[in-house]
Amino acid sequence: HWQTAHLRSKHGVILDCSIESRDATDDVRRELRLLGSRLAGQKYAFVDESVLELQGADTPVVQEVWAWLKDKMAR
Repeated sequence: HWQTAHLRSKHGVILDCSIESRDATDDVRRELRLLGSRLAGQKYAFVDESVLELQGADTPVVQEVWAWLKDKMAR
């Protein structure tokens, strides 16, 4: 899978985020949109882990995207 995330932030706070993943189903796309919207307001590189739990996103693609995004934000 490839994924792309577009994050806009100001002073270390995520203002908005959109996430795309190739080969994603409609359900996964919906979950990725929800994940992106829940990232808004979070501190960049210090995202509360409960963001994913609140979403209840347990699909492998969403888990993979979340791990990838956390790694990218930590750099």
